[in-house]
Amino acid sequence: KFGSSPEESILGRSICVSYLLVGAMEEKYRKFSAFDWADERWQAYLSGLYPQPDHKQVLKFKKKWYKKHIDLQFDETFEPRGGTGATSSEAAAGSSSSSSSGGSRAAARESFGADEGRIWASMGPKSSICLAAYGSGLMLSAACFFGVVDTSLPIGMLTGGFVAELLARHKARFCKEWLGEVLGEEISALPFMTVALMMPGFHKAFRKLALLPFSLAAFSSFAMICRHSGGVPGIVARAAGPFTEASIRYKLMLSRADTEVMLGFALLLGTIAGSLPFFCPLVYWNILSLRYVSSPWTQASFRKADGWFSPVLKRTPGVSTLYTKLKGFLHNWAMPSERGAGGGITSRCSIL
Repeated sequence: KFGSSPEESILGRSICVSYLLVGAMEEKYRKFSAFDWADERWQAYLSGLYPQPDHKQVLKFKKKWYKKHIDLQFDETFEPRGGTGATSSEAAAGSSSSSSSGGSRAAARESFGADEGRIWASMGPKSSICLAAYGSGLMLSAACFFGVVDTSLPIGMLTGGFVAELLARHKARFCKEWLGEVLGEEISALPFMTVALMMPGFHKAFRKLALLPFSLAAFSSFAMICRHSGGVPGIVARAAGPFTEASIRYKLMLSRADTEVMLGFALLLGTIAGSLPFFCPLVYWNILSLRYVSSPWTQASFRKADGWFSPVLKRTPGVSTLYTKLKGFLHNWAMPSERGAGGGITSRCSIL
């Protein structure tokens, strides 16, 4: 019983507060252990790790990923009280990506394709608008590569398809929650990229290069509409079937992210060569930095690019140091929530 003296009273309150804090941390850890690791965002992040972590390392990656994407208040250094609790939690968290990694990835891919299929099947006439926009945009893109039409036509048509899909998925409410939902979609950055592509002085050759990520994103949605909307001939739906498999869609999304990053570097080279005004890559890279925050596919593409650059640049001591500092600066600029342990800043974009 505390309270017979001021010192005992303070000690008692401190112990009670400590127990409450530990209890809250244990509750967060239980939610972490119970999290569905078949989540497509985690699976995309895990598949992009190189080299692949073993079953002992994957728990550390899970904790960092969970804190960044699910619960910013999660303490990745906390361990539950009692050996049994800690062991069981770590086993549940670690084994799902080691001994059961194949099963969880298969489950993620199944649910990924099934969820998307149900969404398109429930849209009704809205899916027909997206189908027409994407189909026309893809045909114009093919014609553009052969020099038949100007690059602005397919980009404009595909952008119209992306906007139509976003409005079909999320009924316009014009509030912060609605903006957050819209910006969480993988195609949400593409209409903003169009602004950079249509700026004065933007060279047509780079605009044609930009058709690659636009066309890959549009083709992925186009195939899903053909397969699940029910408003296309059976032969078309069957032909689109293979491209709606989750494994193929994963590859399409990774390819789209790769081409977006490639375009960013191409714009930088174009500016250095004097083919583009400086504000074109500036606007594009600002959009790409927001894409980096929300898209695991873009994060995987940057890790891949880092895997190419690091072995070459690290051979030169001075260049290696500059590259490491530049890489850290750019990452902290895009994701300031990781700057310090205080966690006062969560993101450059409050909606994201």
